[in-house]
Amino acid sequence: MAIHVKTKWHQAANKTIKDLASVLAINTWKVGVQAVDHIGDENFEFRNVQERFVVLMEILIFLIQVIDRWSYQHLNEEERNNLITAIVLQIATINHDNQNEWIGTGDYYSQFVEKFNIRAQEYANFSFDNEEPGYQFRCYLGERVLAVMGDSQDNRWVIDQVMDIEIPAALKIMYRSFKVEFKS
Repeated sequence: MAIHVKTKWHQAANKTIKDLASVLAINTWKVGVQAVDHIGDENFEFRNVQERFVVLMEILIFLIQVIDRWSYQHLNEEERNNLITAIVLQIATINHDNQNEWIGTGDYYSQFVEKFNIRAQEYANFSFDNEEPGYQFRCYLGERVLAVMGDSQDNRWVIDQVMDIEIPAALKIMYRSFKVEFKS
C-alpha cells in the first residue's frame, strides 16, 4: 500500500528548520506505521498493541538516525541538532497522543525521548556510507525488533524481514522526502 508523503511546498518562501522538521517528522511517522503494518501483514505476530508501539518506536528512531546522517552534508552542527531535536519532539508528541488513545494514559512522550537518546549513542557506532546505513546499522534495528517480538517460530525471521524488506522500502520513501526538502 502506498502512502502519501509531502514532497512539494505550496509557497516558494524559505523553509525554516522547524518547517523541515515538521514535514520530516510526519513523513517519518507515516513510513514507520506502514513498516509495522507490513510486518504484521507478513504474518509476524505481535502479542498486543503495546508491542506494536515498541516496534514502531524502534523503527522511528532508526529513521531519525538516518535523517541525522543525511542532514550532515546539508546543515551545520547547530542546524542539524535543531532539526533532529525538533523531529524527535514532534514524533514524541504524536507517539504520546497515539499511545494514550490506543493503550491508555501514560508518559509516552518521555519514554520515546529517553529511548531515542539511548539508541542515538548506540547507532553512533555504526557505519553509514554512500547515503546508506551499513550492515551493522540495519542489523541493529532487526535485532531490536526481534528482541521486542520474541523469537517464536513465527517471528524468528523478522530480522530478515526488517533488513531486506522494511528498511529498503522505508529508506526509498524517506530519501525522496528528504531530497525534496533539501533540494540536492
